[in-house]
Amino acid sequence: MNLVGKFILEKNNNTEKVGDYILEEGKKMGMILTGTPGFRCKRIESGLLSAGQDFNHETNPYDVGLGKYVDLKKKIILLENQH
Repeated sequence: MNLVGKFILEKNNNTEKVGDYILEEGKKMGMILTGTPGFRCKRIESGLLSAGQDFNHETNPYDVGLGKYVDLKKKIILLENQH
């Protein structure tokens, strides 16, 4: 199976027409629509994290394998919630 992902930016509110066209033309080439379970599997295999799924306000970068991106020498400014 050959997996290819693309992003299409459409600014004229024709997204439904564009999507229908892509699906129609893609079927001619054997393209299938996979949906969320297929995407979730590829996301996990690629090491991409999902906010709310893989981390939330109770985790930290080390919990989810992002510790290498933490610069402990950088000055941190803590702000209180403005709600």
